[in-house]
Amino acid sequence: MSIQRERNFETREASFSCEVRFDEDLPHGPHVEGTHAGGFRASVPPAGATWGLIAQLVAKAHQAEHDQFWGNGEMRKREGGFTVAHHSTVTPVRVLHKGGPAPSDNPAKEGSCTVVVSVAEVEKAEQQVCCTML
Repeated sequence: MSIQRERNFETREASFSCEVRFDEDLPHGPHVEGTHAGGFRASVPPAGATWGLIAQLVAKAHQAEHDQFWGNGEMRKREGGFTVAHHSTVTPVRVLHKGGPAPSDNPAKEGSCTVVVSVAEVEKAEQQVCCTML
């Protein structure tokens, strides 16, 4: 017999520093490097890059960090007969540039900005229980 439960954590917002760099030589397209702890660096083309694109790139990179940390949502064995899966969904919220909101459809500018993302987390757990009746 097993007991299953699902727990939704409160959705929270997180802010990350991001340095925007223009680069005309991007054979694999726009991309982000870095981590949430040290900040992100977005490399985008000088023409056509928007603040919305910057927010999407940072959210995708932070999603990849969550996926790696939590084992891509796979069930993992824990003590006490538990198996637990943790899944996160990271979505872009807004970009702040020079102290104010940057409209997502406006052209991005080189330099520093802050990207705000929303993180929703769900944990699923299952415990195998066994009883002996005498």
